Amino acid sequence: MTKWIVMSRPVTGGLMVAPPECPAAGRLMMDVLLAKYASCSTPSCVAAPSWFIDDEVPRFEKLIDSKFRKYLQTTLSLSDADKGARGVAAPATSG
Repeated sequence: MTKWIVMSRPVTGGLMVAPPECPAAGRLMMDVLLAKYASCSTPSCVAAPSWFIDDEVPRFEKLIDSKFRKYLQTTLSLSDADKGARGVAAPATSG
């Protein structure tokens, strides 16, 4: 017998029901936990913080080796100029 998770949704109201193995079951818990922040205002970020630029970007760049670059180039077909041009072209209009 499957046990179901039933929780009320404090922000939007109503009930949500999901079996525990369903990905939505985690969402049910997050709804409850984050409800108190529903009306919270957050400042907008116009630029990356300096610690991100100074610490995280170089750390990430060290992880990008030639093997990974080759994988991206192959996977995304970056060497195919025609495919790249098709990707940025405006869609045809019917007229």
